[in-house]
Amino acid sequence: SSGINAEYGDLQKSNTECLNLKSTVEEYSVTIENYNRNQKKLEATIRDLNAELEGGRNSHELEKIRRKLESENEELRVQMDELEIAISTSESKNTKLTLEIANIRNSYERQLADADEEGDKAR
Repeated sequence: SSGINAEYGDLQKSNTECLNLKSTVEEYSVTIENYNRNQKKLEATIRDLNAELEGGRNSHELEKIRRKLESENEELRVQMDELEIAISTSESKNTKLTLEIANIRNSYERQLADADEEGDKAR
């Protein structure tokens, strides 16, 4: 009985961790979508600045702004890459936990069936 309770506790803990990982993956996905939108805006601004640079207006100031925006854009790319790695890791953990939950559940059900059989034999 204590083994069954321990298995059931492990199952609940794994389920909770699985749900937390799914929530984290969803948050990362939203963050990546936001980064993608910001990156597109920055790329559009860079294109506009490049067009203005070609026109020769305030070239020094525009060049500084362009370099700054390219730097911000690169930082966003790095953050997106890191988030995608984190998502992949979380999804792997989620898959592992799902398998672990299935194994614990099977063990739990086997123990319950054994306990039922023993109860039937005792009667």
